[in-house]
Amino acid sequence: MNKKQLALASMAAILISLTACGNKDKAEKSDAAGISVPAADFSQLPDVKPDWINSQIINDFDGKGLTDDDFAAALERLKEDGMSWESESGSDGNYTLRNVAFLEENITASEIKVSGLRLLEDNSLFVDTLEFIDLQQPESEFDPAVKIARFAIDLPTNVQIDQMVQAFENHPEFSMFSDGLSEPLPKGFLSFGSGYMEDITFADSDVKMSLDFLGWAEEGKRRASMLMSNLKMESVNSDDNVDIRIDEIFINGIDMDYLEGELVEDPFRSDLFSRQVRSMKIDTMEIKAADVDMKLPELLVWYTEPENGRYYSYFEMPSLTIDAIKGDGPSDFVDTLGTLGYDRLEFAGRTTAVMDEKLDLMEIDHFDISMKDGFSIGMDYKITGGDAMMTGIKKSIARIEAWEEGEGDDDFDGETDMAEAFNLLNIEQFEISFKDDSILDRAFKLAAAEQGGSVAMVRQQAKAAVMMSSLAAESEYQMKLTKSFAESLQGLIDDGGTFKFSMTQDKNYDLGSALMNIFSEELGVFGEEVDLDETLKALNIKFEHQK
Repeated sequence: MNKKQLALASMAAILISLTACGNKDKAEKSDAAGISVPAADFSQLPDVKPDWINSQIINDFDGKGLTDDDFAAALERLKEDGMSWESESGSDGNYTLRNVAFLEENITASEIKVSGLRLLEDNSLFVDTLEFIDLQQPESEFDPAVKIARFAIDLPTNVQIDQMVQAFENHPEFSMFSDGLSEPLPKGFLSFGSGYMEDITFADSDVKMSLDFLGWAEEGKRRASMLMSNLKMESVNSDDNVDIRIDEIFINGIDMDYLEGELVEDPFRSDLFSRQVRSMKIDTMEIKAADVDMKLPELLVWYTEPENGRYYSYFEMPSLTIDAIKGDGPSDFVDTLGTLGYDRLEFAGRTTAVMDEKLDLMEIDHFDISMKDGFSIGMDYKITGGDAMMTGIKKSIARIEAWEEGEGDDDFDGETDMAEAFNLLNIEQFEISFKDDSILDRAFKLAAAEQGGSVAMVRQQAKAAVMMSSLAAESEYQMKLTKSFAESLQGLIDDGGTFKFSMTQDKNYDLGSALMNIFSEELGVFGEEVDLDETLKALNIKFEHQK
Protein backbone atom coordinates (compact mmCIF):
# COMPACT_ATOMS: atom_id res chain seq x y z
CA MET A 1 0.00 0.00 0.00
CA ASN A 2 1.52 3.32 -1.04
CA LYS A 3 1.29 6.57 0.90
CA LYS A 4 -1.73 7.85 -1.00
CA GLN A 5 -3.69 4.64 -0.46
CA LEU A 6 -2.71 4.62 3.20
CA ALA A 7 -3.87 8.21 3.65
CA LEU A 8 -7.22 7.53 1.99
CA ALA A 9 -7.70 4.33 3.97
CA SER A 10 -6.87 6.17 7.19
CA MET A 11 -9.39 8.90 6.41
CA ALA A 12 -12.06 6.29 5.76
CA ALA A 13 -11.17 4.43 8.95
CA ILE A 14 -11.46 7.62 11.00
CA LEU A 15 -14.89 8.39 9.57
CA ILE A 16 -16.11 4.84 10.13
CA SER A 17 -14.66 4.27 13.61
CA LEU A 18 -16.08 7.36 15.35
CA THR A 19 -18.05 5.95 18.29
CA ALA A 20 -20.16 7.28 21.12
CA CYS A 21 -21.80 6.00 24.26
CA GLY A 22 -25.14 5.88 26.33
CA ASN A 23 -27.19 3.69 28.70
CA LYS A 24 -29.78 1.48 27.04
CA ASP A 25 -31.75 0.97 30.25
CA LYS A 26 -31.94 4.57 31.41
CA ALA A 27 -32.24 6.66 28.25
CA GLU A 28 -34.50 6.19 25.29
CA LYS A 29 -33.08 6.55 21.80
CA SER A 30 -33.01 10.12 20.52
CA ASP A 31 -34.78 11.14 17.34
CA ALA A 32 -31.87 10.93 14.93
CA ALA A 33 -33.99 11.57 11.86
CA GLY A 34 -33.95 15.33 12.39
CA ILE A 35 -30.18 15.72 12.46
CA SER A 36 -29.58 16.81 8.86
CA VAL A 37 -30.44 20.22 7.39
CA PRO A 38 -30.42 21.54 3.80
CA ALA A 39 -27.49 23.64 2.62
CA ALA A 40 -29.73 26.66 2.06
CA ASP A 41 -30.28 26.98 5.79
CA PHE A 42 -26.68 28.04 6.27
CA SER A 43 -26.81 30.96 3.88
CA GLN A 44 -29.98 32.23 5.57
CA LEU A 45 -28.87 31.93 9.19
CA PRO A 46 -29.59 34.85 11.51
CA ASP A 47 -26.72 37.07 12.51
CA VAL A 48 -25.51 35.19 15.60
CA LYS A 49 -23.00 37.22 17.57
CA PRO A 50 -20.20 35.16 19.14
CA ASP A 51 -20.70 35.66 22.86
CA TRP A 52 -17.01 36.10 23.71
CA ILE A 53 -16.42 39.23 21.58
CA ASN A 54 -16.65 42.68 23.12
CA SER A 55 -20.16 43.90 22.35
CA GLN A 56 -18.85 47.37 21.48
CA ILE A 57 -16.95 45.89 18.55
CA ILE A 58 -19.67 43.72 17.04
CA ASN A 59 -22.71 45.95 17.34
CA ASP A 60 -24.26 46.62 13.93
CA PHE A 61 -21.77 48.90 12.25
CA ASP A 62 -23.13 52.20 11.00
CA GLY A 63 -19.87 54.06 10.42
CA LYS A 64 -20.51 56.63 13.14
CA GLY A 65 -17.39 58.16 14.63
CA LEU A 66 -15.26 57.37 11.58
CA THR A 67 -14.20 59.77 8.83
CA ASP A 68 -13.60 59.31 5.13
CA ASP A 69 -9.89 59.24 5.93
CA ASP A 70 -10.46 56.32 8.32
CA PHE A 71 -12.16 54.27 5.61
CA ALA A 72 -9.50 55.25 3.07
CA ALA A 73 -6.83 54.05 5.51
CA ALA A 74 -8.56 50.67 5.83
CA LEU A 75 -8.68 50.29 2.05
CA GLU A 76 -5.05 51.35 1.78
CA ARG A 77 -4.16 48.75 4.38
CA LEU A 78 -5.63 46.06 2.10
CA LYS A 79 -3.37 47.25 -0.72
CA GLU A 80 -0.34 47.27 1.55
CA ASP A 81 -1.13 43.69 2.52
CA GLY A 82 -0.88 42.41 -1.04
CA MET A 83 -4.27 43.08 -2.63
CA SER A 84 -4.98 45.00 -5.81
CA TRP A 85 -8.18 45.63 -7.76
CA GLU A 86 -9.27 47.31 -10.96
CA SER A 87 -12.32 49.16 -9.64
CA GLU A 88 -14.29 49.77 -6.47
CA SER A 89 -17.66 51.12 -5.44
CA GLY A 90 -19.33 51.88 -2.13
CA SER A 91 -18.64 54.04 0.90
CA ASP A 92 -18.50 54.17 4.70
CA GLY A 93 -16.82 50.78 5.12
CA ASN A 94 -19.09 48.91 2.70
CA TYR A 95 -17.37 48.22 -0.61
CA THR A 96 -17.40 46.04 -3.71
CA LEU A 97 -13.95 45.41 -5.19
CA ARG A 98 -13.77 44.04 -8.74
CA ASN A 99 -11.11 41.97 -10.51
CA VAL A 100 -9.09 41.48 -7.35
CA ALA A 101 -5.63 39.92 -7.31
CA PHE A 102 -3.44 38.61 -4.50
CA LEU A 103 0.25 37.78 -4.58
CA GLU A 104 0.98 39.17 -8.00
CA GLU A 105 -2.19 37.55 -9.38
CA ASN A 106 -1.45 34.00 -8.16
CA ILE A 107 -4.87 34.17 -6.51
CA THR A 108 -7.74 36.12 -8.04
CA ALA A 109 -11.39 36.93 -7.41
CA SER A 110 -13.80 38.49 -9.85
CA GLU A 111 -15.41 40.33 -6.97
CA ILE A 112 -15.04 40.87 -3.24
CA LYS A 113 -17.85 42.35 -1.17
CA VAL A 114 -16.92 43.70 2.25
CA SER A 115 -19.10 45.39 4.86
CA GLY A 116 -18.02 47.12 8.04
CA LEU A 117 -14.39 47.45 6.97
CA ARG A 118 -12.34 49.47 9.47
CA LEU A 119 -9.12 49.53 11.46
CA LEU A 120 -9.29 48.83 15.18
CA GLU A 121 -7.24 50.70 17.76
CA ASP A 122 -4.41 48.16 17.45
CA ASN A 123 -4.34 48.83 13.67
CA SER A 124 -5.74 45.37 12.86
CA LEU A 125 -8.41 44.94 10.20
CA PHE A 126 -11.98 44.08 11.09
CA VAL A 127 -15.07 43.49 8.95
CA ASP A 128 -18.64 42.41 9.58
CA THR A 129 -18.99 40.30 6.43
CA LEU A 130 -16.64 39.24 3.67
CA GLU A 131 -17.70 37.59 0.40
CA PHE A 132 -15.49 36.34 -2.44
CA ILE A 133 -16.98 35.64 -5.88
CA ASP A 134 -15.18 33.34 -8.33
CA LEU A 135 -12.08 32.82 -6.19
CA GLN A 136 -9.34 31.04 -8.16
CA GLN A 137 -5.81 29.78 -7.71
CA PRO A 138 -3.95 28.30 -10.72
CA GLU A 139 -1.97 25.10 -10.39
CA SER A 140 1.73 25.58 -9.75
CA GLU A 141 4.73 23.62 -8.53
CA PHE A 142 3.55 24.01 -4.94
CA ASP A 143 -0.21 24.34 -5.23
CA PRO A 144 -3.21 22.64 -6.80
CA ALA A 145 -5.69 24.46 -9.00
CA VAL A 146 -8.57 25.68 -6.83
CA LYS A 147 -11.86 27.31 -7.81
CA ILE A 148 -14.58 28.49 -5.41
CA ALA A 149 -17.71 30.03 -6.88
CA ARG A 150 -18.65 31.76 -3.64
CA PHE A 151 -16.90 32.06 -0.25
CA ALA A 152 -18.71 34.10 2.39
CA ILE A 153 -17.84 34.77 6.03
CA ASP A 154 -20.11 36.55 8.49
CA LEU A 155 -18.45 38.39 11.39
CA PRO A 156 -14.85 37.22 11.05
CA THR A 157 -12.68 38.37 13.94
CA ASN A 158 -9.73 40.68 13.55
CA VAL A 159 -7.50 37.68 14.26
CA GLN A 160 -8.90 35.82 11.27
CA ILE A 161 -8.48 38.81 8.98
CA ASP A 162 -4.84 39.09 10.02
CA GLN A 163 -4.41 35.36 9.40
CA MET A 164 -5.81 35.73 5.89
CA VAL A 165 -3.43 38.60 5.21
CA GLN A 166 -0.49 36.56 6.49
CA ALA A 167 -1.61 33.62 4.36
CA PHE A 168 -1.37 35.73 1.23
CA GLU A 169 1.94 37.29 2.31
CA ASN A 170 3.65 34.02 3.23
CA HIS A 171 2.07 31.77 0.61
CA PRO A 172 2.67 28.88 0.05
CA GLU A 173 4.44 28.10 3.32
CA PHE A 174 1.82 29.71 5.54
CA SER A 175 -0.24 27.62 7.93
CA MET A 176 -2.86 29.15 10.19
CA PHE A 177 -1.37 27.25 13.12
CA SER A 178 2.30 27.65 12.21
CA ASP A 179 4.98 29.06 14.47
CA GLY A 180 5.26 32.00 12.07
CA LEU A 181 2.51 33.93 13.82
CA SER A 182 3.85 36.82 15.87
CA GLU A 183 1.87 35.86 18.99
CA PRO A 184 -0.02 32.82 20.30
CA LEU A 185 -3.57 32.78 18.97
CA PRO A 186 -6.05 34.03 21.59
CA LYS A 187 -9.15 32.28 22.87
CA GLY A 188 -11.91 32.50 20.30
CA PHE A 189 -9.67 32.75 17.24
CA LEU A 190 -11.75 30.13 15.40
CA SER A 191 -15.00 31.98 15.93
CA PHE A 192 -17.21 33.69 13.41
CA GLY A 193 -20.96 33.92 13.00
CA SER A 194 -21.21 31.78 9.88
CA GLY A 195 -19.38 30.97 6.70
CA TYR A 196 -19.84 28.84 3.63
CA MET A 197 -18.30 27.90 0.30
CA GLU A 198 -20.21 26.83 -2.80
CA ASP A 199 -19.10 24.89 -5.88
CA ILE A 200 -15.52 24.07 -4.92
CA THR A 201 -13.12 22.29 -7.27
CA PHE A 202 -9.57 21.17 -6.53
CA ALA A 203 -7.19 19.50 -8.96
CA ASP A 204 -3.52 18.64 -9.27
CA SER A 205 -1.51 15.95 -11.00
CA ASP A 206 -2.69 13.27 -8.55
CA VAL A 207 -6.18 14.15 -7.30
CA LYS A 208 -9.35 15.76 -8.59
CA MET A 209 -11.99 16.87 -6.07
CA SER A 210 -15.28 18.75 -6.09
CA LEU A 211 -17.65 19.83 -3.34
CA ASP A 212 -21.06 21.42 -3.73
CA PHE A 213 -21.24 23.04 -0.32
CA LEU A 214 -19.21 23.47 2.86
CA GLY A 215 -20.81 25.58 5.60
CA TRP A 216 -20.15 26.54 9.20
CA ALA A 217 -22.45 28.41 11.58
CA GLU A 218 -22.13 29.42 15.22
CA GLU A 219 -25.07 28.82 17.51
CA GLY A 220 -23.81 30.90 20.44
CA LYS A 221 -22.31 29.62 23.71
CA ARG A 222 -19.20 28.50 21.82
CA ARG A 223 -21.03 25.85 19.80
CA ALA A 224 -21.16 25.53 16.02
CA SER A 225 -22.51 23.33 13.22
CA MET A 226 -20.88 22.15 10.00
CA LEU A 227 -22.41 20.82 6.79
CA MET A 228 -20.58 19.31 3.82
CA SER A 229 -22.50 18.05 0.79
CA ASN A 230 -21.73 16.11 -2.36
CA LEU A 231 -18.00 15.46 -2.04
CA LYS A 232 -16.37 13.73 -5.00
CA MET A 233 -12.69 12.85 -5.04
CA GLU A 234 -10.77 10.62 -7.43
CA SER A 235 -7.21 9.87 -8.38
CA VAL A 236 -6.00 10.84 -11.84
CA ASN A 237 -3.07 9.70 -13.96
CA SER A 238 -2.57 6.81 -11.57
CA ASP A 239 -3.08 3.06 -11.31
CA ASP A 240 -4.54 3.39 -7.80
CA ASN A 241 -8.11 3.97 -9.05
CA VAL A 242 -9.27 5.65 -5.86
CA ASP A 243 -12.77 7.15 -5.97
CA ILE A 244 -14.57 8.68 -2.96
CA ARG A 245 -18.18 9.90 -2.83
CA ILE A 246 -19.96 11.37 0.20
CA ASP A 247 -23.49 12.73 -0.14
CA GLU A 248 -23.51 14.62 3.15
CA ILE A 249 -21.81 15.05 6.51
CA PHE A 250 -23.58 17.14 9.11
CA ILE A 251 -22.12 17.87 12.56
CA ASN A 252 -24.19 19.76 15.10
CA GLY A 253 -23.07 21.41 18.34
CA ILE A 254 -19.31 21.39 17.81
CA ASP A 255 -17.52 22.46 21.00
CA MET A 256 -15.35 25.40 19.91
CA ASP A 257 -13.34 25.45 23.13
CA TYR A 258 -12.50 21.78 22.70
CA LEU A 259 -11.57 22.30 19.05
CA GLU A 260 -9.22 25.16 19.92
CA GLY A 261 -7.77 23.14 22.78
CA GLU A 262 -6.86 20.36 20.34
CA LEU A 263 -4.52 22.83 18.63
CA VAL A 264 -2.58 23.42 21.85
CA GLU A 265 0.30 21.07 22.63
CA ASP A 266 -1.12 19.66 25.85
CA PRO A 267 -1.51 15.87 25.49
CA PHE A 268 -2.68 15.52 29.10
CA ARG A 269 -5.41 18.12 28.93
CA SER A 270 -8.50 16.42 30.35
CA ASP A 271 -11.55 16.53 28.09
CA LEU A 272 -13.02 13.16 28.98
CA PHE A 273 -16.42 14.64 29.79
CA SER A 274 -16.53 17.21 27.03
CA ARG A 275 -19.26 16.56 24.48
CA GLN A 276 -17.19 17.44 21.43
CA VAL A 277 -20.38 17.48 19.35
CA ARG A 278 -24.10 17.09 19.98
CA SER A 279 -24.65 14.91 16.94
CA MET A 280 -23.06 13.77 13.72
CA LYS A 281 -24.57 12.15 10.65
CA ILE A 282 -22.93 10.73 7.53
CA ASP A 283 -25.19 9.98 4.58
CA THR A 284 -24.08 7.64 1.80
CA MET A 285 -20.31 7.33 1.68
CA GLU A 286 -18.70 5.14 -0.97
CA ILE A 287 -14.99 4.47 -1.46
CA LYS A 288 -13.62 2.53 -4.41
CA ALA A 289 -9.93 1.65 -4.37
CA ALA A 290 -8.35 -0.85 -6.75
CA ASP A 291 -10.62 -3.93 -6.51
CA VAL A 292 -12.51 -2.90 -3.35
CA ASP A 293 -15.86 -1.09 -3.15
CA MET A 294 -16.88 0.07 0.35
CA LYS A 295 -20.34 1.55 1.00
CA LEU A 296 -21.58 3.21 4.18
CA PRO A 297 -25.27 4.18 3.78
CA GLU A 298 -25.54 5.93 7.14
CA LEU A 299 -23.64 6.59 10.36
CA LEU A 300 -25.10 8.36 13.40
CA VAL A 301 -23.54 9.72 16.59
CA TRP A 302 -25.53 11.73 19.11
CA TYR A 303 -25.56 12.79 22.77
CA THR A 304 -28.20 13.67 25.32
CA GLU A 305 -28.11 16.97 27.21
CA PRO A 306 -26.25 16.70 30.55
CA GLU A 307 -28.29 16.50 33.76
CA ASN A 308 -26.26 17.03 36.94
CA GLY A 309 -23.10 16.22 35.01
CA ARG A 310 -24.49 12.97 33.58
CA TYR A 311 -25.25 12.34 29.91
CA TYR A 312 -25.66 9.49 27.46
CA SER A 313 -24.19 9.02 24.03
CA TYR A 314 -24.99 6.75 21.13
CA PHE A 315 -23.39 5.36 18.01
CA GLU A 316 -25.14 3.48 15.22
CA MET A 317 -23.78 2.07 11.98
CA PRO A 318 -26.62 -0.02 10.52
CA SER A 319 -24.55 -1.30 7.62
CA LEU A 320 -21.08 -1.12 6.09
CA THR A 321 -20.54 -3.31 3.04
CA ILE A 322 -17.35 -4.21 1.20
CA ASP A 323 -17.67 -5.72 -2.27
CA ALA A 324 -15.07 -6.95 -4.70
CA ILE A 325 -14.81 -5.16 -8.03
CA LYS A 326 -14.31 -7.82 -10.67
CA GLY A 327 -12.19 -6.72 -13.57
CA ASP A 328 -10.42 -8.34 -16.49
CA GLY A 329 -7.17 -8.97 -14.63
CA PRO A 330 -6.33 -11.02 -11.51
CA SER A 331 -7.45 -9.74 -8.11
CA ASP A 332 -6.17 -10.96 -4.74
CA PHE A 333 -9.21 -9.53 -2.95
CA VAL A 334 -11.70 -11.18 -5.32
CA ASP A 335 -9.90 -14.52 -4.92
CA THR A 336 -9.71 -14.19 -1.13
CA LEU A 337 -13.38 -13.30 -0.84
CA GLY A 338 -14.32 -16.30 -2.97
CA THR A 339 -12.18 -18.71 -0.97
CA LEU A 340 -13.72 -17.43 2.26
CA GLY A 341 -17.14 -18.13 0.77
CA TYR A 342 -18.40 -14.55 0.77
CA ASP A 343 -20.11 -12.57 -1.95
CA ARG A 344 -19.50 -9.45 0.16
CA LEU A 345 -18.44 -8.42 3.67
CA GLU A 346 -21.15 -6.73 5.70
CA PHE A 347 -20.54 -5.02 9.05
CA ALA A 348 -22.79 -3.30 11.59
CA GLY A 349 -22.17 -1.57 14.91
CA ARG A 350 -23.95 -0.03 17.87
CA THR A 351 -22.77 1.29 21.24
CA THR A 352 -24.52 2.79 24.23
CA ALA A 353 -22.89 4.11 27.41
CA VAL A 354 -22.99 6.72 30.15
CA MET A 355 -20.63 9.53 31.16
CA ASP A 356 -20.87 11.08 34.61
CA GLU A 357 -18.58 14.02 35.35
CA LYS A 358 -19.51 14.24 39.05
CA LEU A 359 -18.68 10.57 39.63
CA ASP A 360 -15.74 10.72 37.17
CA LEU A 361 -17.32 7.65 35.57
CA MET A 362 -17.21 6.14 32.08
CA GLU A 363 -19.38 3.07 31.56
CA ILE A 364 -20.49 1.05 28.54
CA ASP A 365 -23.63 -1.04 28.77
CA HIS A 366 -23.69 -2.21 25.18
CA PHE A 367 -21.03 -2.44 22.51
CA ASP A 368 -21.42 -4.61 19.45
CA ILE A 369 -19.42 -4.60 16.22
CA SER A 370 -20.29 -7.52 13.97
CA MET A 371 -19.70 -9.00 10.54
CA LYS A 372 -22.57 -10.94 9.01
CA ASP A 373 -21.80 -14.68 8.91
CA GLY A 374 -18.41 -13.90 10.42
CA PHE A 375 -18.04 -12.70 14.00
CA SER A 376 -19.17 -10.21 16.60
CA ILE A 377 -17.11 -8.27 19.13
CA GLY A 378 -18.62 -7.11 22.40
CA MET A 379 -17.21 -4.93 25.15
CA ASP A 380 -18.25 -3.75 28.61
CA TYR A 381 -16.33 -1.50 30.94
CA LYS A 382 -16.75 0.65 34.00
CA ILE A 383 -13.87 3.00 34.72
CA THR A 384 -13.65 5.74 37.34
CA GLY A 385 -11.01 8.37 38.02
CA GLY A 386 -9.98 8.96 34.40
CA ASP A 387 -10.43 12.73 34.56
CA ALA A 388 -8.70 12.95 37.93
CA MET A 389 -5.79 10.91 36.59
CA MET A 390 -5.32 13.16 33.54
CA THR A 391 -5.46 16.27 35.73
CA GLY A 392 -3.00 14.69 38.16
CA ILE A 393 -0.57 13.80 35.38
CA LYS A 394 -0.65 17.36 34.06
CA LYS A 395 0.10 18.79 37.52
CA SER A 396 2.81 16.21 38.12
CA ILE A 397 4.53 17.08 34.84
CA ALA A 398 4.50 20.75 35.85
CA ARG A 399 6.08 19.89 39.22
CA ILE A 400 8.71 17.68 37.59
CA GLU A 401 9.63 20.42 35.09
CA ALA A 402 9.87 22.95 37.92
CA TRP A 403 12.10 20.60 39.91
CA GLU A 404 14.37 20.13 36.89
CA GLU A 405 14.71 23.93 36.74
CA GLY A 406 15.94 23.96 40.34
CA GLU A 407 12.63 24.88 41.96
CA GLY A 408 10.91 22.97 44.75
CA ASP A 409 12.10 20.46 47.34
CA ASP A 410 15.41 18.70 46.74
CA ASP A 411 13.82 15.47 48.02
CA PHE A 412 11.06 15.61 45.40
CA ASP A 413 10.51 12.19 43.77
CA GLY A 414 9.01 12.60 40.31
CA GLU A 415 8.33 8.89 39.91
CA THR A 416 6.31 8.71 43.12
CA ASP A 417 4.51 11.93 42.29
CA MET A 418 3.50 10.61 38.87
CA ALA A 419 2.49 7.24 40.32
CA GLU A 420 0.04 8.98 42.64
CA ALA A 421 -1.67 10.43 39.57
CA PHE A 422 -1.96 6.99 37.96
CA ASN A 423 -3.38 5.63 41.21
CA LEU A 424 -6.46 7.82 40.73
CA LEU A 425 -7.60 5.53 37.88
CA ASN A 426 -9.71 2.54 38.84
CA ILE A 427 -10.75 -0.17 36.38
CA GLU A 428 -13.84 -1.44 38.13
CA GLN A 429 -14.77 -3.70 35.23
CA PHE A 430 -13.43 -4.44 31.77
CA GLU A 431 -14.53 -7.23 29.45
CA ILE A 432 -14.10 -7.88 25.76
CA SER A 433 -15.53 -10.85 23.89
CA PHE A 434 -15.16 -12.39 20.45
CA LYS A 435 -18.00 -14.58 19.17
CA ASP A 436 -17.28 -16.79 16.19
CA ASP A 437 -19.99 -17.04 13.54
CA SER A 438 -18.14 -19.17 10.96
CA ILE A 439 -15.19 -16.80 10.38
CA LEU A 440 -12.69 -19.26 11.91
CA ASP A 441 -13.76 -22.16 9.69
CA ARG A 442 -13.54 -19.87 6.67
CA ALA A 443 -10.11 -18.56 7.73
CA PHE A 444 -8.72 -22.07 8.24
CA LYS A 445 -10.07 -23.07 4.83
CA LEU A 446 -8.30 -20.08 3.26
CA ALA A 447 -5.02 -20.85 5.06
CA ALA A 448 -5.20 -24.49 3.99
CA ALA A 449 -5.73 -23.49 0.37
CA GLU A 450 -2.73 -21.15 0.48
CA GLN A 451 -0.48 -23.74 2.20
CA GLY A 452 -1.66 -26.67 0.11
CA GLY A 453 -2.58 -28.65 3.24
CA SER A 454 -5.72 -29.76 5.04
CA VAL A 455 -8.02 -27.70 7.26
CA ALA A 456 -7.36 -30.11 10.15
CA MET A 457 -3.60 -29.56 9.83
CA VAL A 458 -3.97 -25.77 9.86
CA ARG A 459 -6.23 -25.97 12.90
CA GLN A 460 -3.61 -28.04 14.75
CA GLN A 461 -0.91 -25.54 13.79
CA ALA A 462 -2.99 -22.72 15.26
CA LYS A 463 -3.50 -24.63 18.51
CA ALA A 464 0.22 -25.38 18.74
CA ALA A 465 1.05 -21.70 18.28
CA VAL A 466 -1.34 -20.83 21.11
CA MET A 467 0.37 -23.35 23.41
CA MET A 468 3.68 -21.58 22.80
CA SER A 469 2.39 -18.67 24.88
CA SER A 470 3.07 -20.67 28.04
CA LEU A 471 6.80 -20.42 27.33
CA ALA A 472 6.65 -16.76 28.38
CA ALA A 473 5.49 -17.67 31.89
CA GLU A 474 8.06 -17.00 34.62
CA SER A 475 6.17 -18.24 37.67
CA GLU A 476 3.58 -20.77 38.74
CA TYR A 477 0.84 -18.15 38.70
CA GLN A 478 1.80 -16.93 35.24
CA MET A 479 1.84 -20.54 34.04
CA LYS A 480 -1.68 -20.99 35.40
CA LEU A 481 -2.85 -17.82 33.66
CA THR A 482 -1.27 -18.67 30.30
CA LYS A 483 -2.75 -22.16 30.53
CA SER A 484 -6.20 -20.66 31.03
CA PHE A 485 -5.61 -18.39 28.03
CA ALA A 486 -4.41 -21.26 25.83
CA GLU A 487 -7.23 -23.63 26.79
CA SER A 488 -9.89 -20.97 26.22
CA LEU A 489 -8.49 -20.00 22.82
CA GLN A 490 -8.05 -23.64 21.81
CA GLY A 491 -11.68 -24.23 22.73
CA LEU A 492 -12.63 -21.42 20.36
CA ILE A 493 -10.48 -22.95 17.60
CA ASP A 494 -12.01 -26.41 18.07
CA ASP A 495 -15.65 -25.62 18.78
CA GLY A 496 -16.27 -21.98 17.87
CA GLY A 497 -18.39 -20.15 20.43
CA THR A 498 -17.22 -17.13 22.40
CA PHE A 499 -13.80 -16.18 23.81
CA LYS A 500 -13.81 -13.67 26.69
CA PHE A 501 -11.15 -11.63 28.43
CA SER A 502 -12.00 -9.74 31.61
CA MET A 503 -10.32 -7.95 34.48
CA THR A 504 -11.36 -6.13 37.64
CA GLN A 505 -8.83 -4.06 39.57
CA ASP A 506 -8.53 -4.42 43.34
CA LYS A 507 -9.32 -0.96 44.72
CA ASN A 508 -6.52 -1.06 47.29
CA TYR A 509 -3.82 -2.04 44.83
CA ASP A 510 -1.13 0.57 44.05
CA LEU A 511 -1.55 0.36 40.28
CA GLY A 512 0.22 3.65 39.70
CA SER A 513 3.57 2.52 41.05
CA ALA A 514 3.37 -0.73 39.10
CA LEU A 515 2.59 1.11 35.86
CA MET A 516 5.37 3.63 36.45
CA ASN A 517 7.89 0.87 37.11
CA ILE A 518 6.83 -1.06 34.01
CA PHE A 519 6.99 2.05 31.81
CA SER A 520 10.27 3.16 33.37
CA GLU A 521 11.86 -0.24 32.80
CA GLU A 522 10.74 -0.24 29.16
CA LEU A 523 12.15 3.26 28.69
CA GLY A 524 15.43 2.35 30.35
CA VAL A 525 15.14 4.94 33.11
CA PHE A 526 14.41 4.80 36.83
CA GLY A 527 12.22 2.04 38.18
CA GLU A 528 12.36 -0.96 40.48
CA GLU A 529 11.67 -4.52 39.43
CA VAL A 530 7.93 -5.07 39.23
CA ASP A 531 6.25 -8.01 40.96
CA LEU A 532 4.30 -9.06 37.88
CA ASP A 533 2.41 -11.77 39.73
CA GLU A 534 1.15 -9.23 42.25
CA THR A 535 -0.02 -6.94 39.44
CA LEU A 536 -1.75 -9.74 37.53
CA LYS A 537 -3.52 -10.94 40.66
CA ALA A 538 -4.62 -7.41 41.57
CA LEU A 539 -6.15 -7.00 38.11
CA ASN A 540 -8.03 -10.33 38.45
CA ILE A 541 -7.40 -11.24 34.82
CA LYS A 542 -9.55 -14.08 33.51
CA PHE A 543 -9.96 -15.95 30.22
CA GLU A 544 -13.06 -17.93 29.37
CA HIS A 545 -14.53 -19.95 26.50
CA GLN A 546 -18.23 -20.55 26.05
CA LYS A 547 -19.64 -22.90 23.40
